[in-house]
Amino acid sequence: MYKEKVADTRVTSFCYNCGTPKAQYDPEMFERIAHAVERRYNLAASWGSISYQILVDTAGNGQVLSYNDASHSQLSRDIIGYLNVFRWKPAKVNDKSVFSSVDVTFTIGSGMITGKVSDASLDDFADNVIANHPLIINKRYFYQNQSLGRYQLTVWNKNNSLLPDNVSQCNAVDRTGVLWYATGHGIITFAGGTFRNVPQVGTPGITSLAIDNTDVKWMYSGNAVYRNAGSTWQKYDLPKMGFTSVNNITATKTGEVIFSTEKGLLIIKNGQFTLVNKQRFGKLPTNQIEYAYYDKRGRLWVGTNLGSVLIDKSRKVTVFNGMASPLNGTCITAATEDPAGNLYFALRSIRPYSKDADGNTLSESDAEGIAVYTANGKWLHYNDKNSGLPSNQINSLLYDRFEKVLWVGTHRSGLARYNPHNYTWELYHNENSNVPDYDIYQLSQDGNGSIYASTYKGLLVVSRRIGG
Repeated sequence: MYKEKVADTRVTSFCYNCGTPKAQYDPEMFERIAHAVERRYNLAASWGSISYQILVDTAGNGQVLSYNDASHSQLSRDIIGYLNVFRWKPAKVNDKSVFSSVDVTFTIGSGMITGKVSDASLDDFADNVIANHPLIINKRYFYQNQSLGRYQLTVWNKNNSLLPDNVSQCNAVDRTGVLWYATGHGIITFAGGTFRNVPQVGTPGITSLAIDNTDVKWMYSGNAVYRNAGSTWQKYDLPKMGFTSVNNITATKTGEVIFSTEKGLLIIKNGQFTLVNKQRFGKLPTNQIEYAYYDKRGRLWVGTNLGSVLIDKSRKVTVFNGMASPLNGTCITAATEDPAGNLYFALRSIRPYSKDADGNTLSESDAEGIAVYTANGKWLHYNDKNSGLPSNQINSLLYDRFEKVLWVGTHRSGLARYNPHNYTWELYHNENSNVPDYDIYQLSQDGNGSIYASTYKGLLVVSRRIGG
């Protein structure tokens, strides 16, 4: 288990919201926290704000001193966990770093959460961003990274390309090999080393993107789903359709487009709409769906806020809670499959995180990590205690059909590479390679084998070196 590091509270020199300059921060870090909270919670029906007072020490470490949520909700505690590892540029008095206090307010509305710092000077902080250190909980495994030299790691951001924004959570490759890359300020395409802007309607904050087997693009932004079958976008207003939000969009090779929502799964195929919910499938634990995946055998794997289930082609429902499976007590949040039919699932615990002897919430659960369901029906479970996985919180999975390895986009630990043939793990992050950040979101691959990763610091392209 990992306990978040907090600041040293032995104050020798203190300044409340002052200093020359005042305590500074990287604005993208607040976007990172907001996106992490939005991925974990359905905020569609939530409104309000939570304020935090944070002590920033002379090394730039932060510790939450107080906050105004009298209910002490799990959401508030999760934000505290993020803020307690937030890196600041400390305030200075007479060119000497001093302790300072900063007020932060997170506001929730319209299904989104935004953070704002009171009286902290941004100045021109983009020119002096504090490095984000990767979190490697696994101290048992030695990462030799013997394959790193075989790859060319290229980073594109708003300073060296037409990207309108560095922050991205999702991307997808179409049938022609063009990458569609979603940012906080719209979509851009990338092919042959060239970026092009995509004309679109008002679509800020794109959180899910998929391309179906007919090359139609689907995305979710705000309270609407957008469909692009050519040069224009068609908008579907979710409230008018009876839905509040979409947690994820997945597209299958057999033609289904699956929307994971707070009211069940909405499946579209050949213009026909099917709703999978608790009213139709009584064994479904809840209608709060986080993720869904169709495997090659036509089985539907569903991750909900109350556990994971399997719906086979005969509509039989298997609930994994209480079963001898890594899916017991967990929610599937991502999936991929290899040519042999082995399935890989990213897991998130549905149970409250355990606490240490002092009552502090621990930020990792050993139930999380990666579950493997082999083609012959056996279960395996990889976490940061029994494998080379650097930490248990996973954002994305991709099976590389060219290299025959599994790529893992982690939360705060970088990009992991697992070779299931010799059981070796490698780990690439911003302190040992050109990977721009430690948070790796959606992964996709084109027909030449290049891998694209969404990050909060730009687009990462992993391509094989010629002769590598």
